Amino acid sequence: MAGGGRVPRTGHRSFTGQLRGDEVHRNSPYAITVVISLLSLCTIFAATVFSAGAVLRDRTYRMDALVFSTTIHKTTYLFVKFAGLLTVVFLLLCLAATGVLAGSFTLDATQRGPFNILHYLHPLLVFGLPNVILTCALLFSMSMITWNAKAVYAGGVLLYILYLTASIAGGSLSWRAPQVPA
Repeated sequence: MAGGGRVPRTGHRSFTGQLRGDEVHRNSPYAITVVISLLSLCTIFAATVFSAGAVLRDRTYRMDALVFSTTIHKTTYLFVKFAGLLTVVFLLLCLAATGVLAGSFTLDATQRGPFNILHYLHPLLVFGLPNVILTCALLFSMSMITWNAKAVYAGGVLLYILYLTASIAGGSLSWRAPQVPA
């Protein structure tokens, strides 16, 4: 981008990495994206809890022998478990985004910009869904390989730490110090 990384002015104040100030609407697409991206990071904990609890429940209570004595195939069984995990964790993220949307209506009119549902759906599909898919896939695989809840919990915490470290080292906009435009 020309101009030192700033967005050309189109009647609105441009900014780079700053979520504070009177010029920035609290429900701007950038602010919503940052919040939903951080919420998608928190889904690691939900996926960890659901992987350790719901996914390993059949093995913990020794129901796997009964389940596999029926005509259900192991591939179908594992796919349904993974699809359930993915659905529940993404639904949880969608509910959190709905809370962000509802909270934006409580803002003062001077802090709130025009409402556009796409400002909420875009980060959910671009950032939230891939994060949920990756997180659920890794934790589900770990639970199916180890069959140990403690290993899944340790893997979830390790995944969270690695995610945070990579986003800070990669210069994620969520972790940059606020910069005042010139």
